[in-house]
Amino acid sequence: MSTGDFISKSYDYIVVGGGTAGLVVAARLSEDPNVTVGVIEAGGNRLDDPLIDGPSLFIQLWDKPEYDWQYKTVPQVFPSIANVRVSLTVHSEWNSRASSWVGTWEGAWRVFCRQLQYVFHGLAARSE
Repeated sequence: MSTGDFISKSYDYIVVGGGTAGLVVAARLSEDPNVTVGVIEAGGNRLDDPLIDGPSLFIQLWDKPEYDWQYKTVPQVFPSIANVRVSLTVHSEWNSRASSWVGTWEGAWRVFCRQLQYVFHGLAARSE
């Protein structure tokens, strides 16, 4: 659909953003056959573009200005779930509310320590 075709129509809803969340919202809204939904996404029309349609081709989009806006940022550090520690106070609160499925602090700590792994440069070392 061309830009002219899109703006010449009337819509009950316009969803801004054609990412996963936006398309889910649009799909749910359009389940009603009496509703018209338009989705606006930044960038050009990429319908039938093999680099967009091919799930394994996404890496070929990087550093190509026609696909990649090339915004740069500082490196981000995201904590993994393995680095999250639950305090005794928090676990005790869990235990008091749902002792049948949480168990004791000591039992959970033993299980946590058994499964905890640190990965450093591709080498996994088990923590006991």
